[in-house]
Amino acid sequence: MEYKGKYLKPGSGNQKSDPTIPGIVSGNLETFDLSVFRSDNKEEQCVCDFVLTLALVFNDIKNVMWARGELKKLTDGKQYRISTVWGECSGFDWYTWRLLSGIFHEALRAVQENEHLFNHPLWEKLMDKCPKAAREWWKDIRELAKAKIKGPNVKHSLERYRSNVTFHYYQAGKNLREGLGRYQNSSPVKDGFICRGDTMAQTRYFFADAAVEHFMDSVQDRKTYDQELAGPAGKLARTIKLIVERFIFLRGGSLGVYRD
Repeated sequence: MEYKGKYLKPGSGNQKSDPTIPGIVSGNLETFDLSVFRSDNKEEQCVCDFVLTLALVFNDIKNVMWARGELKKLTDGKQYRISTVWGECSGFDWYTWRLLSGIFHEALRAVQENEHLFNHPLWEKLMDKCPKAAREWWKDIRELAKAKIKGPNVKHSLERYRSNVTFHYYQAGKNLREGLGRYQNSSPVKDGFICRGDTMAQTRYFFADAAVEHFMDSVQDRKTYDQELAGPAGKLARTIKLIVERFIFLRGGSLGVYRD
């Protein structure tokens, strides 16, 4: 398939003024007609809106995974010890994991809420344009989105993380208190840690990070959770990429996405 979209070749513009982002290797900057996301048909417009939402989900996952990757580079090969720097790294690590869990939970909810769109001719045509693997991945994502929450499993964990310690601060207190108790019962150091400074950059309440870490571990063991989430999260990101790019090409014709 030949893609003939407009794009700006490397070397165009003033690249010397561009910042360097560690871990990010950008492709060519391209353009397409934004009317692909608009339709006079109400139901078809809903499909367009959903694909636009998926594009944002992809970006959000990428943002968090970039942060996690850069954090891993800082800590790889280093021996953990009690210090302000390791405390900052641990706090960032658990925050990005909470955020990724929240994003994945909301993405599954979006899939569930838009289930009625997947019989629309535009969506079916879009799926036909995707490779077989992507269609299978999408089927798995839909099944996970529709699954009822029963006992400890990845969806159950996503729900508890998202609702209790990621987005809904108004109901986090009890769970954080319980997490703090678990920290005290399991840690050889029983005191809370705090770093005070004149600025936000110099200040961190490590005891709050410890509370949320031990609450999350009480919901599901971190290693087990990582293993269970890795598959569905990877499928979601790969599938969204294929769906969004095929959608733009399908709706835009020759103004599709160019890939070298």
